[in-house]
Amino acid sequence: MLPIVVTKPPFLIFTDDFIGLKSKNVHIVSPAIPNDSYAKRYLVDFMGMSLADLSKHCRNVQNAMQPGCLHPDHTFTFFPTFSSGANLEICMEETMIAQEQYFKTETMIFAFDNGSWPNLEIVKNALQNKINEWKGTGRINYLKRCYFFE
Repeated sequence: MLPIVVTKPPFLIFTDDFIGLKSKNVHIVSPAIPNDSYAKRYLVDFMGMSLADLSKHCRNVQNAMQPGCLHPDHTFTFFPTFSSGANLEICMEETMIAQEQYFKTETMIFAFDNGSWPNLEIVKNALQNKINEWKGTGRINYLKRCYFFE
């Protein structure tokens, strides 16, 4: 089945996807924002990570201007925000590498906070283009579904 990016996942956020994160069946990608963010809700509020650890991971991702994964502890990837100066195309490529080489889940959820990038439609299109590119070159072996929401 071709992975398709949609804006509304067919399940409730923070219920089924929390279970998927805990069981490592879902790869969640979220901007590296430590406060009042999807990353905080997933990792601190649900998974029990300390706010200090979350903040440290977010700083590292922002400073490196590239995605940072919590493999093997969690199927979670921090995505740099626009303000870090990160290259969107390179970040999408690195996120797909992490998905297919390390996480190997059938489902990815891109949960992007408003304001993390000036135009989330551009981010969503970059994701769809990357999936199409990888699908066209036969590099998608595990991913079956990909959702994007804000």
